[in-house]
Amino acid sequence: MGMPVDKPLTYLDNAATTPPYPEVLARMHEVMMDGWGNPSSPHVVGRRAKEMLEDSRAAIADVLGVDADEIYFTSGSTESNNLAIRGACLAQRENPGKIITSTLEHSSVTRTVRGMRRDLDWDCRYVDAPDGCFDMEQLAEQLQDGPTSLISVMRVQNETGWIFPIPEIAQLRDELAPGVPLHCDATQAFCKMPVNPREWGVQLLTAGAHKIGGPRGIGILYVQRGLPMHTTAFGGNQERGLRSGTEPVFLAVGMAEAVRITAAHMETDMEYAASLRERAIEGLKREIPDAVVHAPEGGSPYILSV
Repeated sequence: MGMPVDKPLTYLDNAATTPPYPEVLARMHEVMMDGWGNPSSPHVVGRRAKEMLEDSRAAIADVLGVDADEIYFTSGSTESNNLAIRGACLAQRENPGKIITSTLEHSSVTRTVRGMRRDLDWDCRYVDAPDGCFDMEQLAEQLQDGPTSLISVMRVQNETGWIFPIPEIAQLRDELAPGVPLHCDATQAFCKMPVNPREWGVQLLTAGAHKIGGPRGIGILYVQRGLPMHTTAFGGNQERGLRSGTEPVFLAVGMAEAVRITAAHMETDMEYAASLRERAIEGLKREIPDAVVHAPEGGSPYILSV
């Protein structure tokens, strides 16, 4: 059955995906008409596509406060999470340490970590976060219990809206296990609140386009320059060899346009979302007194779990 067209739609699933901005669709259409070339081709059509691709990369890097050559385009956050975990760990396969993650990560992280344990016998440890409070003491114990290959913790929990203390995790890492890469899945935070991998001390960071009014099928992975990464995606050496395959220029441009729009009014959007969230909580408490709100005050204003 199709969606009824005679009834107004109230859409409350933006944490899963958002409708694309009209400006994004218009810009993508322009690129599909004028920038359809292969960005690896040296002729004028390819160079035009390459310029659009690199302009998009630079625009996204600028919002994150990093360099353009530290941004890699992927098919989305799921691939970015897989690539971050496997790429960083397999680059250390001669001297493997443990992987530390939380018990509340997205399935694209938890299943990748489980796959590392199942297929490669990698040591995997989990840090609890009861009621959204990340257990820093447990993390300290894990960091001091032998070598570590990677820490992977999300910024915003995608179902509850809990915000995990990434800068504090990085600081503890620097004190107890300096040099260990820290990966942050920032999918639910990117362009919705400030995300600063360099300031936080993060070496790997994941984000996607379709959570912020961009197209599905495109995301990015930030990799701090100089961090060794392993890849099995051999091909035409696209994305500096980390993720081969002809880049979808129109999707990259669409993501960059969504980033530009969303980042420009991030603060006002946060305030508006917070006001809507409070109104929703008040209404639920009034109409359904037994409703339990899972996310604490100070969580992401964009996610309400009851």
